[in-house]
Amino acid sequence: GFYEHWISRLEETGIPVGTVIIDAGWSPAGTLEPNKIQWPDLRGFIQRQHARNRRVLLWLATFLHEGLPDEWCVYAGKTKLVANPGNSAYRSFLQKQVFRLLSPQNGCFDADGFKIDQLAYVPSERDLRGGEHFGRSFVLKDNPGKLKTSGKKWGCELLYQLQKDIYLAAKKAKPDALITSSTVHPYFYDTLDMVRLHDTGNTAIIPEDTILKVMKARSDLAGAVLPNVPIDTDNWIWGDYSKWLEYTLRSYTIGVPCIFYSERFVMSFKNAATREIPKDDLRKIGRLWRGII
Repeated sequence: GFYEHWISRLEETGIPVGTVIIDAGWSPAGTLEPNKIQWPDLRGFIQRQHARNRRVLLWLATFLHEGLPDEWCVYAGKTKLVANPGNSAYRSFLQKQVFRLLSPQNGCFDADGFKIDQLAYVPSERDLRGGEHFGRSFVLKDNPGKLKTSGKKWGCELLYQLQKDIYLAAKKAKPDALITSSTVHPYFYDTLDMVRLHDTGNTAIIPEDTILKVMKARSDLAGAVLPNVPIDTDNWIWGDYSKWLEYTLRSYTIGVPCIFYSERFVMSFKNAATREIPKDDLRKIGRLWRGII
């Protein structure tokens, strides 16, 4: 499949790969069931990576509700917004799905943890955000009134409960599972194993040669509030290839380096424009990264 093709390109150019993250699109964001067309044998892929002494993490979207029953969701008036982490049936379902994705038991998938994302969708009456899946989200302009969730928890408390449910279910399935998340606050210390610096995003708004500085500021903050927790430097940069390459080459100075692209770099999502990544550039990254292992 595509992932094994991309990984082989990284191997060919000498980039060390210890952990593979299967990003958005491997499943509906709500049900967390592998898409049969894209991933007819997810466990087989994971086992092949394990045989190469690698770990596999799955992208996990919090709050997005694709495929979930209506009664498990938070509504703004008649508009379905997000999954409801306080709903007991949803909590039970989520914990079972997390266990199934990580457990090595027969019938399960034996993945090694999660990259947690879409945290900004925690229910809020100031910012009515919702949606089924990444890329299909929305913001309601008209506030229909008070939102209804289950129980008394709200805001950060609701987010904490959701991430803790994921964390505990993951550890039950696989004690050494890795949970990486952007909840950079000491209150969340027992819900994650690694701090994700999150997307850099559109580099057009960042002045020349400052991406590393921007991300270092995040890294310094993470180190201050969650000391001794490993840092995932992230790598989701688009729009400016030279800035992406410079950050990718040097990200190891602020945490665990990460690479999102192996074949083509995204220049524009609006126009679906990409450019090829020369293998010589990948070799530069590989030489630097191998030097720190």
